[in-house]
Amino acid sequence: MSTHSRASSVGHTGPVILLGAPQSDTASTSDPSESSGSRTTRSRTLRRHSRSRSRSRSSYNPGNGHQHDVRVVKYVLPQPASGMDCYAISPVPTSYDDALRDAIAVLGFYRPQMTVDNTILRLREYLNTDVWAWADIAPNHWNEIVTPNLEIGLFSKERLPTLIESEFLHGNVILTYGHSHLGATKWTEVPRHKKPYMSRPKSYEEANALALKCFAHHWRLFGDALKELHDKKKKRFVYCCFWCRAGETKVSTEAWLAMPEEAYQNADIWRAHVAVPGAILGVMLQ
Repeated sequence: MSTHSRASSVGHTGPVILLGAPQSDTASTSDPSESSGSRTTRSRTLRRHSRSRSRSRSSYNPGNGHQHDVRVVKYVLPQPASGMDCYAISPVPTSYDDALRDAIAVLGFYRPQMTVDNTILRLREYLNTDVWAWADIAPNHWNEIVTPNLEIGLFSKERLPTLIESEFLHGNVILTYGHSHLGATKWTEVPRHKKPYMSRPKSYEEANALALKCFAHHWRLFGDALKELHDKKKKRFVYCCFWCRAGETKVSTEAWLAMPEEAYQNADIWRAHVAVPGAILGVMLQ
């Protein structure tokens, strides 16, 4: 079962407000006699109160005439841009992998590009009474960590930024265009003189803009590319870098490596893989 909920909605019945602020009745969960400096006690009290309210969720079975607790977890697909998070409820899975498949089976409708390979799960964890964070979950310890009624978020599997702007090596790369020809990939010739240089791009978006300018400037060389740009079936550029054998200095397009898919969304991954200055950068339309 899935539903949408705005982060600031008054009707949200989950254990927390998605903006990270405590609910208005949080204060009533604390012992009036506790010390104002005991943040750990307040945090535990808040979590006990939040879980006790979640455990009040129950279902009535007309067949046997009695109530029974529903052991569920709540999956959350954060939507920071729109402020409309997506939710799904499922029985508590027995493993991390089962949980990931269950969550994507329902919430993947709202983000079709999500797969078990590019998505991770994180647990909403309270740091104190006023602050919570999405914490990574160790898959091997799923059963020890995850209990009923917790909130589990779905996030893209991305590395943290590792490259500093000042460390990016600037220069020019040589552009070549690849297209299918008689069952093989044929690359545009790299001329000995007047090579089609363009600045080494720092991101996928910058590469696209520079490639289009290079096509226009060297229009005779990139005639096939200009024709295929009008093919509506081919929607995006994909890039690759060419591999040289040890000791070779000759520019060659005989062997290449495709840029990882993550590089198209993450500029840091792009910078770690893009061709170095003086090398060839290949581009194709897909």
